[in-house]
Amino acid sequence: MAGRVGSGDPDNLEAQAARAYWHRLFEGFRRHDEDRRNGLLNYGYAVIRAALARACAASGLLPAFGIHHRSRTNPFNLVDDLLEPFRPVVDRMARTRATSEEREELDVEDRRHMAGILSENISIGEERLTMLAATEAVAASLVRAIDAGNAALLSTPALPLARRS
Repeated sequence: MAGRVGSGDPDNLEAQAARAYWHRLFEGFRRHDEDRRNGLLNYGYAVIRAALARACAASGLLPAFGIHHRSRTNPFNLVDDLLEPFRPVVDRMARTRATSEEREELDVEDRRHMAGILSENISIGEERLTMLAATEAVAASLVRAIDAGNAALLSTPALPLARRS
């Protein structure tokens, strides 16, 4: 579906892909506040969002000024732009937690577990970094890309490939 998405998504393919993705990640999942899985996801995204905000500020970027996100009421537009490639790690960690310990409500142990996302691994090119180090690398690469006027200098993370033995 990703290859068929047009400008402005006139065929609503992004929503169709999201529906299929969430169904595969959590069978029968519908995102709503009472669902513990949703709480795990939201908490994990908030942890990464905070780390990205810190990394942006440390790199001299103003988090309120986004590239695609441009809400006047969102002080973290740029952070929300940079967050997207980090989401699969959060999704994977939330799925693992939700399936290993099934219960109804998010608790302190769930939050503690999801806060550990910052020490999970992610890849940027051939390099494996912790999520925390990756947030800093992404922010620094954005500064280099802006300074050089070259978007190709932006480094984006991806799930690390499984190592072959």
